[in-house]
Amino acid sequence: MVGLSLLHAGLVDKLILVEKDERVACILTGIITEGPRWADKIEAFKCTRKNVLRLLATEQSAFLCLVQSRTCYRCRFHRSQYRDVRYRWCPEYVAANIRRA
Repeated sequence: MVGLSLLHAGLVDKLILVEKDERVACILTGIITEGPRWADKIEAFKCTRKNVLRLLATEQSAFLCLVQSRTCYRCRFHRSQYRDVRYRWCPEYVAANIRRA
């Protein structure tokens, strides 16, 4: 997100996030409110098809939206998952970005 990058770089003092998709808004809220705990949870999550499907069936949370966005084809929530759900998982990269936010 460009806005978060500008805020992190100190080029803006304040950022107002507006998101039309409630799932993306849910992820942003989770990042803001959970921050480092989310980063730890992402690094600890074993991203396998079985674990992702279990999460999808049992949890309704911002973390679920994040996992779904990272494991679905072309980051579209309504699409099927990648054959290899780890294709876009990149836990170190995602956790680092969350900590930075």
